[in-house]
Amino acid sequence: MILGRTGESGASPRGGTVDEPDPHRRWPRLGDIKPNIDLPELDRLISEVIDKAGIVERDVRGRDGRWYSLRMRPHASTGNKTGGVLIALLDIDAMKRGFEQVRVSRDEALAERDLSATLLDLSGALIVVRDPDGAITGFNAACQEASDTRSRTCRTGGSGISCSRRRR
Repeated sequence: MILGRTGESGASPRGGTVDEPDPHRRWPRLGDIKPNIDLPELDRLISEVIDKAGIVERDVRGRDGRWYSLRMRPHASTGNKTGGVLIALLDIDAMKRGFEQVRVSRDEALAERDLSATLLDLSGALIVVRDPDGAITGFNAACQEASDTRSRTCRTGGSGISCSRRRR
């Protein structure tokens, strides 16, 4: 979509180009467009793109609740003057919702990890957590106190855990 302040710029649907607009065609003015997105400052952004020949890119929400990527670029008319604004709305709803699901999943995983660590530390039993290869990935406070692991390096081997003093 091409918008201009005077309503006279843009490409003709009858084959004219941007450099040769159809003189009989009136293009939409700033106030004529009522997009289905929640963006009250649209008129201000259009004026900013025209005045400063700048680019605007932002994520906006439609009135239907879907997410869109709004991209606005100056449109150069005859004489290399900014005569309008090119506006594109790309549907990015699936991507935005996917990112939100990943964030929520990460937050839930971190909360579960913290809860597990707290429960392990509250237990009076000696608990060692090992990965599928047998390497120690963690242990609780009772195990740490019983084996003085703060000053030792521990690893698994055979059927048990061996600890050696760390070099300082």
